[in-house]
Amino acid sequence: MKAIYNMKYDILLVGETVNDRMVPSIYELMEFGRQLALHGDRSIALFIPGVKSAEAADIIREEYGISVIAYQNRHLEFINPEILQKGLLDAVTRYDPEYICFIHSVYGSAVAPAIAVASGSSCITGVESFRMDGDVLTFRRRIFGGKLAADVVPMEKRCVLSLMPGSFPPCDPMSLHWPSPASEVIDSDCEPESCFSMNMVREHAGTEKLADADVIISVGRGMGDSENMVLIDRISGIFRKSAVGASRPVCDMGWLPYSQQIGLTGKTVAPKLYMACGISGSPQHIAGMKNSRMIVAINTDPQAAIFAVSHHIIIDDMIQFLTVLEERYNELYRDR
Repeated sequence: MKAIYNMKYDILLVGETVNDRMVPSIYELMEFGRQLALHGDRSIALFIPGVKSAEAADIIREEYGISVIAYQNRHLEFINPEILQKGLLDAVTRYDPEYICFIHSVYGSAVAPAIAVASGSSCITGVESFRMDGDVLTFRRRIFGGKLAADVVPMEKRCVLSLMPGSFPPCDPMSLHWPSPASEVIDSDCEPESCFSMNMVREHAGTEKLADADVIISVGRGMGDSENMVLIDRISGIFRKSAVGASRPVCDMGWLPYSQQIGLTGKTVAPKLYMACGISGSPQHIAGMKNSRMIVAINTDPQAAIFAVSHHIIIDDMIQFLTVLEERYNELYRDR
């Protein structure tokens, strides 16, 4: 990989890797960066952290024609916000970017605000879209649990952004290919001072079933009580190749394991049918299921944020509705 120094990039995209493998949402981040670069003819580079991320960076540069910066440190095998923050602050000084863009993940949510504070930048998290208002870029994000949208304009010269997963499609390799994309490898030997990741533990229960399911019955706090899981399991059993998912609060209360959590900090799914039962629809949850082929939402709140992405809306108590659904199914199909 060729090393080129003293470059300036207007947009710095911060990728994520685990075991030097890029997470899928990095391609959505690249599309976001591509569209952002079109406004003002901005230059762009992809910052790829890892233990030995040079090879992955080379592949991206060759396939997508984008400038890459491989930042290598032995503590970046797993998520380490502290090491990434140190490398990025050096990159901000070196490349002087106007925009620093993260994926709105656990990793990005930890590092983006810290970079903004340390570099004296504006910070806009959970960005879903942007538009030009005259000569000003305006970014849109959700507030109040996703019920309202806010249009935000950065006040500082430099702005740190985090992109909500699922907001942009994966980048098409043919849409980039800037002439003569540059590449650089930065080897870092800095050590963590407060904490470090020892390993990652893979959860098995329910994970594979969620990924393969054609139908997911997902429950939120509207379930009311853990005893109602019996009804949820029966409804799931109506469908072939189905699974039960949950919002974060349900897992926090211990009603279902975290392996069945759907959302930004859980699993991302796209089944043929996603039935959201008693889920209000936080931006974090919606990011994990918004690409489902058909979304049916049941909620007593007519203003529930989940309705904004739903194909069919049912304003009713979920327990009452599911009970009637089960009874009707048994009448029509149980003995067939």
